[in-house]
Amino acid sequence: MNTWRSLLGPLWAATLVACSAGAPEAPAARATPELAALTLQPESALRERVWDGVVEAINQATLSAQTGGRVLELPYDVNDYVPAGAVVVRFTAVEQQSGQRRAQAALAAAQ
Repeated sequence: MNTWRSLLGPLWAATLVACSAGAPEAPAARATPELAALTLQPESALRERVWDGVVEAINQATLSAQTGGRVLELPYDVNDYVPAGAVVVRFTAVEQQSGQRRAQAALAAAQ
């Protein structure tokens, strides 16, 4: 037992020396991350946006004629803006002139 005690002291001392023998290491320097640098230049941009869609009028009008005939001219298309007082359709006068001639002939025959 005496031998154990005599060996325990030097073993304990050697352990202490082994644990404290090395000098503490300096902390590793942190690597600085590389950042990308951008130089911006002013640019002109359009102030316009385009969307698909349908625009419907709030006010609409239905047109009808008091006489029949062939259409000679339609100056406006469907959904066009038409100013007040504008002519929206022109008819040929062929049917009206023919009817007038028949009426005059009937009047002349009756006289």
